[in-house]
Amino acid sequence: MGEDAAIRSMRHPAAPTVEERLDNETSHVPYRAWCRSCVAGKGRHSPRWRDVDRSEDAVPTYAMDDAFFGHEMESGSESGGCPIFVARESRTRYVTGLVHLCKGPGVIYNVTSVVEDVLRTGFAKVTLKSDQEPSIVALGQAVAVALRAKGVEVLQEN
Repeated sequence: MGEDAAIRSMRHPAAPTVEERLDNETSHVPYRAWCRSCVAGKGRHSPRWRDVDRSEDAVPTYAMDDAFFGHEMESGSESGGCPIFVARESRTRYVTGLVHLCKGPGVIYNVTSVVEDVLRTGFAKVTLKSDQEPSIVALGQAVAVALRAKGVEVLQEN
């Protein structure tokens, strides 16, 4: 080899080729750490979730809703199965799902199963939170009455 031969450096293993850059610019999928747009879109510096107070003196929130696997008919009753009551407690992030016979407090089992589930968390004070759907609001009110009768302080948020 002569002294006047050009020395070629190897590219950095993490550096993309021109073709890889062009491919990535179309959709930015999959995520590439070397791409400024991919890194900015990841959004780790500004997460969308809010900070929840999980300290011992914070009032835990028991967020609840009904889900259904099937199609809702016009009469309000569902076909294909029973509604699933789902809930999440904010402090411990406890998640539960209970099969109910119908939506709302129409069957005593629906109320007692939710009351037992809230009592299982062991909190003396809890906020019950739901959307504005009449059946879940009515269930929340019935659960609140039953919990107050058992000595639990209940706040309601709809």
